[in-house]
Amino acid sequence: LKKGALIMMVANDPGHRWVNGTLGIVSNLSKDGISVAINRQVYNIEPVDFREQEATYINGKITYEDILVVKQYPLVLAYAITIHKSQGQTYQNIVCDIDRCFTNGQAYVALSRCASLNGLHLKRRITGSSIRVDRQVLDFYREQQNSDKLPFQ
Repeated sequence: LKKGALIMMVANDPGHRWVNGTLGIVSNLSKDGISVAINRQVYNIEPVDFREQEATYINGKITYEDILVVKQYPLVLAYAITIHKSQGQTYQNIVCDIDRCFTNGQAYVALSRCASLNGLHLKRRITGSSIRVDRQVLDFYREQQNSDKLPFQ
């Protein structure tokens, strides 16, 4: 981590200034803290508690007990993230390499993160071997093509 580094916030801000997945640039780094520019506004980032909790059910009530608490700055370097980490997020621009997708639906998750085709940049050409589809999903859609009725009618 250094001044000018691209970062991604990994926790929602209670003050609603950023959310998990927001990108920023480190504007200052010192022993006293980290300042990050997000959308041209500089924020002093405070460490937060990340908690691992265990649920217990006692006398008809669920309670949660901390089993681990780690205090750290809620950011990570963001020059690249995995397809799985990007799931549920939207970006204006992405550079994507789906040549070695290894599980069903992974290519879809990667490609659908981008808000528009103009912001989508592929490192390699998409081929049939880049995309894996679950056999049950294929069978379902083939069955629908051969049927007059939709399954929910």
